[in-house]
Amino acid sequence: MWDESWKVVEHIDFTEKPFIEDDYDNWWSLKYTMNIDEMNKINDKVEELDVRVLDQFKFNGCGLVISSDVVKSGVNIPKSTFFVHEDTAFQNMLIKVFGNSIPQYIIKNVLLVHNRNHPKKRMYIKGERKDGTMNEKRRTNEWYVKANKMCEHNAYNMFNQSKIYTWEDVFDES
Repeated sequence: MWDESWKVVEHIDFTEKPFIEDDYDNWWSLKYTMNIDEMNKINDKVEELDVRVLDQFKFNGCGLVISSDVVKSGVNIPKSTFFVHEDTAFQNMLIKVFGNSIPQYIIKNVLLVHNRNHPKKRMYIKGERKDGTMNEKRRTNEWYVKANKMCEHNAYNMFNQSKIYTWEDVFDES
């Protein structure tokens, strides 16, 4: 994952595997394209769910299920995170409203494949190159780079007095 603190949500079969930056060949690698049969083969080994409660939130945008009571209490994805970092913004809103009083349950031994470098991902984006990694494809669009930067700013500054960017800012020609 992103750093050591994310190991708590990492699937047990992935823990302690070597991290190689451009590894497209090993099933545990971030850049490997795992198909559903491979994922099911890993999950078919599960006989009993390994359910754990986290003492610190770790939302990665994958398979997140939220109680409707949390949303009814005012926690939601802020409109200002219109593009990326919506999971982090939601997590920060939850912490602001509830502190750490809401449990987060994870199933440590069920693999959820998310955010992989699938070869057919992003093939429909007008003006974007069709080859290369996801980041390379995304960065060929000036609007993507700008929107990503603005949305990241919004996600990490939503409780500060600072400018909140919108899609209008992304496409502002001035």
